[in-house]
Amino acid sequence: MSPTADVACVSWRDYGQIILVDTAEELISEADRIASEHVQVMTENPREFLDKMTNYGGLFLGARTNVAFADKVIGTNHTLPTKEAARTEGGH
Repeated sequence: MSPTADVACVSWRDYGQIILVDTAEELISEADRIASEHVQVMTENPREFLDKMTNYGGLFLGARTNVAFADKVIGTNHTLPTKEAARTEGGH
């Protein structure tokens, strides 16, 4: 068991959620509503998400892009919109 399991369990209980959708369109709509700071999409058709998503801080598409790698390349001094601010300040 992880040494941070107690903290992680409380965080999951208080803030975690699973959102199920039936279509890519519904997924894109929900992702834009949430307006996350980081969005990583693992899909066979990344172009669909690039063309249709608008509310995000950083968008990472496909198997060869990921948040951890991008943060290493960008560096520690970058700022992305949080708390749904990506609706107005994001990757439009």
